[in-house]
Amino acid sequence: MLFVPTSARHAVIALALFVAVPLSLAAQSETERGENAWKAATAFALQGQIDSSLSAFAQARAIAAAVHDSGLLAASLRGAAEVNAVYRGCRDTSLALLRNAMAVSIPGDRAAGQVYVRQLSAAGMTAEARTAHRALYADLPDMPRTISRESIGYLSGLAAIQRAAGQQAAALSSLQSARNIADRLASGDAIDSTVAHSLTEITSVNYWVTFDLAQLRLISKTRGVMALAEGKQLMDAVARATDEPEEGNEHRFRVFRLADRLVVNAWRCELNGEKCPVPAPARCP
Repeated sequence: MLFVPTSARHAVIALALFVAVPLSLAAQSETERGENAWKAATAFALQGQIDSSLSAFAQARAIAAAVHDSGLLAASLRGAAEVNAVYRGCRDTSLALLRNAMAVSIPGDRAAGQVYVRQLSAAGMTAEARTAHRALYADLPDMPRTISRESIGYLSGLAAIQRAAGQQAAALSSLQSARNIADRLASGDAIDSTVAHSLTEITSVNYWVTFDLAQLRLISKTRGVMALAEGKQLMDAVARATDEPEEGNEHRFRVFRLADRLVVNAWRCELNGEKCPVPAPARCP
């Protein structure tokens, strides 16, 4: 065994600490730079600056890969996927990016999977969406019987599939159940389901469920599901809400839902007497 004098050992330890601390700070600095790139990318996306958004997402992704930040990597892939789907109409590219995002997501972060299920449903690929939905929650056999955010995500995804499959009444039931769970979570009520909640009371927990419910009420042609007055009332409440919506377990990067944010933004503009039209569906080049 090599013998190192005590004083020398102390010097080695000190040197190791001296080197490790700057490296740690450097990694932290790079992570912050990556997070800032992600934030810039989402802002560009909402403004319709497609190339700038994709470039910023690519920058965030490169930094994430360099510092081994799975959360940032998954969020960047997910964001690029949504930009491709919304502004370029490139479904195959978007789905491929989402599959990559799902593969690198940390345990418990189902955001990419939730977007994946929605995109499959929107494309009419309901069989594939059901398979992906089951796989997404395979580790949680009690879904959706628990009062949890996971149950909200499960029911919202199920509603997207049901709506795409023409099962409008079933979708309405799923969303109403999800909204009830969201309201109970927001009020800290995990037991008593008899507590009354205002339908237009928007919280960070029920934001996207309420949006989905509003859209179903407005767009559905099924008797008993379509309710234009209620749908408008719900969308007014969502558009006026100030709470930042949450979904999933990885709260470091909010769930983007670009297409839906653009709908909310357009609705908010209408309420303010302005015009911010939702971009017309694009065809992939």
